[in-house]
Amino acid sequence: MCAVGLRIINKDPNKSIYFCSGEEFTNDIVEGIRNKTTQNFRNKYRKLDLLLIDDIQFIAGKDAVQEEFFHTFNAIVGAGGQVILTSDRPPSEISKLEDRLKSRFEAGLIVDIAPRILSFDAR
Repeated sequence: MCAVGLRIINKDPNKSIYFCSGEEFTNDIVEGIRNKTTQNFRNKYRKLDLLLIDDIQFIAGKDAVQEEFFHTFNAIVGAGGQVILTSDRPPSEISKLEDRLKSRFEAGLIVDIAPRILSFDAR
């Protein structure tokens, strides 16, 4: 995921790119709600060309966070940007993830990056 971000920024240094974890995204919106600074949150995330979030499954079951992510996702993609997510399982297997988010996640490219066991013949 970081390689994709680096490739894009090397091609066009003017692209606005942000990488965070699902936990950091959650903490940012919770802080925005608590401090009544949700507009700052929206300005930070919704104007990006590329948003990369690691461990998106962390937002499952957190209604306010999922709501904000839904609108953030739509704002970025609607403006021609991209969102790249990682998870420890496919969207269909993330319990407590809203159906509308599952459908958006499944509409994109899904790649399973599993550990590969290499064996060498020492002959």
